[in-house]
Amino acid sequence: MLYTINPQSFNAVMACSAVDDVRYYLNSFFVDVTNNRLVAANGHVLAMAPFEKEGNNEPEPDIHGPLKGFLFQRLRKPISNKGDRVYIDCGKRTLGYQSGHDWKEVDLAPVDGRFVDYTRVTYSGDTQAIAEIAFNTEYVAKPARWAGFDYCAAVFEFNGQLNAIGVQYQKPELTDVRITLMPVRI
Repeated sequence: MLYTINPQSFNAVMACSAVDDVRYYLNSFFVDVTNNRLVAANGHVLAMAPFEKEGNNEPEPDIHGPLKGFLFQRLRKPISNKGDRVYIDCGKRTLGYQSGHDWKEVDLAPVDGRFVDYTRVTYSGDTQAIAEIAFNTEYVAKPARWAGFDYCAAVFEFNGQLNAIGVQYQKPELTDVRITLMPVRI
């Protein structure tokens, strides 16, 4: 089974994974086969984007529980945005993408453990207004930069809870990427 996603969405999600965090499962990305999403988080921000399945022989997920899927070590830098799709083969543990005219394939290192149940903290879409909330704007800008955009408008969706802000990018290549920001204290 291949899971496919566009390279801009892949890079935007990768930008939200942690780097050298003691919570090792945050230094990774999660292929959620339960909800057909690619997910990454660093404790302050969470990004997810839908993927498509190609084929019908789905490998047995490494992770069982409320969410089933595969947890892989994050990539240290963005991949090329030149191709039209990124292919993740969880059975062979590889990631394939186009770089210019060349096809690249990267081995993915599985991470032992479970990913956080992100569905508990994901922005719910409730339309109730709140007074104010603070967040780090770098967490909004970094995924867009990794996806290859210098400028990218974003719509912020506030809800009645103080635990999450939804962000939707306004570039056609990133409309499927969903960012959930966690508030900060000021």
